[in-house]
Amino acid sequence: MARCFLRAVLGAQLGFCLAETGNGACMVQLDESKVVRVSRTVTTLQVVSNPILDRTLQAPNGTRFVNPIHDTAWASLAELGADLVRYVPWYPYPKKSVAELDEPKDGKNTSWDFTHITPMLEDFMDATYGQNHSTVLNFATQPCWLFGDAKNQTQNCSYPENPDQSFFSYVRGSRANLLDPSAGDLAAYYSRLLSHIVKGEFTDEHGVTHKSGKGYSRFNRAHGHVWELFNEAEHGYTVDQYIHDYDVVVPAMIAAVGGPENAPAFMGIGGATDAWVTPFLNGSKHSSHAPIDYVSLHYYAGCSNRTDPGTYSAGFFGGARQFVEKLKADIAARDASGYPQAKIDLDELGVIMPDDNNASFGLDGNLPDIYWNAAGAFYAHLFATLAPMGVEVLGQSQLAGSPKIPEWGIPLPQYPSVSLLDWRTGLGNARYWVLRLLIQDFAVGDELLATSVGCAQITAMAARTTGGGWKLLLVNQANSAQTVAIQGIQQELQLRIVDEHSVQVASKDGIREAKLPGNALVLNAFAVAVASSATQLWI
Repeated sequence: MARCFLRAVLGAQLGFCLAETGNGACMVQLDESKVVRVSRTVTTLQVVSNPILDRTLQAPNGTRFVNPIHDTAWASLAELGADLVRYVPWYPYPKKSVAELDEPKDGKNTSWDFTHITPMLEDFMDATYGQNHSTVLNFATQPCWLFGDAKNQTQNCSYPENPDQSFFSYVRGSRANLLDPSAGDLAAYYSRLLSHIVKGEFTDEHGVTHKSGKGYSRFNRAHGHVWELFNEAEHGYTVDQYIHDYDVVVPAMIAAVGGPENAPAFMGIGGATDAWVTPFLNGSKHSSHAPIDYVSLHYYAGCSNRTDPGTYSAGFFGGARQFVEKLKADIAARDASGYPQAKIDLDELGVIMPDDNNASFGLDGNLPDIYWNAAGAFYAHLFATLAPMGVEVLGQSQLAGSPKIPEWGIPLPQYPSVSLLDWRTGLGNARYWVLRLLIQDFAVGDELLATSVGCAQITAMAARTTGGGWKLLLVNQANSAQTVAIQGIQQELQLRIVDEHSVQVASKDGIREAKLPGNALVLNAFAVAVASSATQLWI
């Protein structure tokens, strides 16, 4: 068992970390006189429109019934108190993600229909916007009928009648076959969609005004809200095609709501690939003055064996090193670009386990309970690594996925390993409670102190908080207990811990509290802990 000694120092003194493993010293250096960065990092999450979050569900015999986890799940989101929460109605559920599923034709009413979009959007906005928290909306799925087939002819754009039936074949046609290459029709669709959301009304292609009676008038940049354009380059976009459409669509959306003061901020790239960062932020490639307030990237870790926790440390933590190095290059490219003020939002961060959508898995998703602690520790590790680098937003993915639950009308799995909630109860698992711990204990404006750790299995980050207190985040990357000793402590510290003894699969209160009367504590496997003091941590 490693025994790591963490010591804060003044001036030029050094701290030490000794590892009692027979491998020599493991050094940690904390210099409270050196502020690495004033934090600008928001910890948050994304919500995807999966059926597990619906208000009602449909049994195989056709009977509809109230979703037993609905209220708890949405309450769990509201209780997080997160900002910049991303909402993605995505393409496997066309009736929940596309507001105009059929091409408008002369002499026939348009197909604009928000029947299956509105309920979950309302639940999401009630839990975020309604609590005065900011959001990121991403209606990424473009209407299929805007795209032709390989011969640029109108294609088959069928979709299931059942809004809860997953249909991964909805996205058809490539950007090269956009029937209006100018992207004018695409811009018109998104303009009407934003007008509906912000103003509660829009005018369709036939001049008919549709009124919902409810608009989210504060969904604008002044209140911190954001619109993200597209997701992961669906329709085979190249970066130049994306830049073209961004420059056409975004100004049209702004005009549709009456100008910039009524419009949200805008986010580009949509998690496509980090290779897009440099060209997208090259001002000479843009033909309009469309604002670029954010760029978004995605990263999911993995491992070699779904059910063997012994593979988690190397897979999750070790596998992220290359991503972090690429991200450093992306930050440098942003800083050197014509848009140095653009913020980086990693709005899909998490773990996707091998064979995640295997329909043979049972109600536990074929995941050991300790997995949830390991995935939560991985997110905390990313926070401690990326906050000192200045990354602005870290969005953990996703609020709720599930294995197949046929009796609830969910015949196919939707990435159960990516869920922050227990799909049986709507309560938070360890991933959720780690996020809640970080939201509660760290904030934009904290002074992040120079912290280096020589112990390979421990991640640490110290901060002087905006409230004047001191905090030390500790993350155990190992599937075994690790002892950590904090040298120089002359006072009792408060501990808040998420570990296997506080929560794994589900809990109403997954953060346990303790006091540290001495200078040593044991971090259980994949534990995340925050040691804090209202006054100076180290003497």
